[in-house]
Amino acid sequence: ERPLILPKGWLELGLEADMKRSSSYRGTDGEERSNTNGAIWTHSRVWLNVRQGFSPRLTLYARIPWIHSSLQPAMGPTTATFALGDAHTGLVWQPWDPTPHSVAFSFDLKSPSGLEWPSGSGSAGDTDSFLTGTGITNLALYGHGKMVFGSVFSAQADLGYVRKVPGVVGYVTEV
Repeated sequence: ERPLILPKGWLELGLEADMKRSSSYRGTDGEERSNTNGAIWTHSRVWLNVRQGFSPRLTLYARIPWIHSSLQPAMGPTTATFALGDAHTGLVWQPWDPTPHSVAFSFDLKSPSGLEWPSGSGSAGDTDSFLTGTGITNLALYGHGKMVFGSVFSAQADLGYVRKVPGVVGYVTEV
């Protein structure tokens, strides 16, 4: 029954986590191949989500990710990074009185973390960290709709547009 915004004065904190683990990669032809050196790639994120009911029709939010990436070859040293990822901040505005059936609009800003270059001397053999940021700023506008059916079911739909403002990102490649 909750509308798309929080009531004025409410504060909501949340944690979200996901993890990917892989022992293969996709080649330039799109085919999956096993890592020849038996390496295992692990990429984990923990998101801190904060939402604040700023006014009766406006909610402010922030989504802040912390990222841990690790490449563990069968032989040789492990390369790992734990750092801040690209954060999202924004607001959700509900122009009409909050009800279970709701329409809202949101503005989202994804800010680059500043960690868009790997550390080390710059060669593929001397890289001791991974990128945790994209180097891209996103400006997004969304429309949200929510319908409530009885006391158990609801459906929500979102429609939006994202404008990507590219930045400079450093990549390490191996020839």
